[in-house]
Amino acid sequence: MPLFVTLALTHLPVVPTAIIFLVTTTSFIFNHARFVPATTLVTLNVKPRYRGAFMSLNSCVQQLASGFASLLNGFLVSVGPDGSLVGFGRLAWISAAAVLCSMFVVRKLGRFPDEKSVVLVNPQSGATELRLPGTEAR
Repeated sequence: MPLFVTLALTHLPVVPTAIIFLVTTTSFIFNHARFVPATTLVTLNVKPRYRGAFMSLNSCVQQLASGFASLLNGFLVSVGPDGSLVGFGRLAWISAAAVLCSMFVVRKLGRFPDEKSVVLVNPQSGATELRLPGTEAR
């Protein structure tokens, strides 16, 4: 869904302001709703003892990608003689391709925990651990 909203937003013709508000609000809702499942996928595929370091590295890669996207935007998008943005649609198609690539990568990650998973709680520290079927205790 975010892919279609992004393409609709970037290829929007001249429309009334109410339509722009509707499309941009929908974009914010769907684009930010993907962060919780994405974080869940990342945390479930890293062993708990490596999770902090991995999440730090993951955040670094996200920030670098955001900076690269801004740089790419600066090279591809310009202002036309009539004040319109030129090349903005092309940037949206590049973004769509990146989304499709990330969907392929997600399919290659480990499987989600099933109903046989067990959540263990350490009574001394209060730490929780997700134990998947077939994994041994540490």
